[in-house]
Amino acid sequence: SPADATGDACAFTRHLAAHLADNGKAVFRYGTNAEKPLLEQGRIAGISVDGEPLEADAVILASGSYAPKMLHALRITPPVQP
Repeated sequence: SPADATGDACAFTRHLAAHLADNGKAVFRYGTNAEKPLLEQGRIAGISVDGEPLEADAVILASGSYAPKMLHALRITPPVQP
């Protein structure tokens, strides 16, 4: 429609990541394996990365088609479609 817009998602994501990292708002661990969410009092309180538990105020699961497998044990079914 005429109201639709487009953008460069890759450039946006790279700039957002740099901004968050530069301002101490986020830590990015590239080339690692996120293994499972860590639960605390019924909420996701972090994630296990290469066997190391990492606590977090927020966890963004951007694993695409792997999300259902990661969340299965928590009985969470994300709306992921091929």
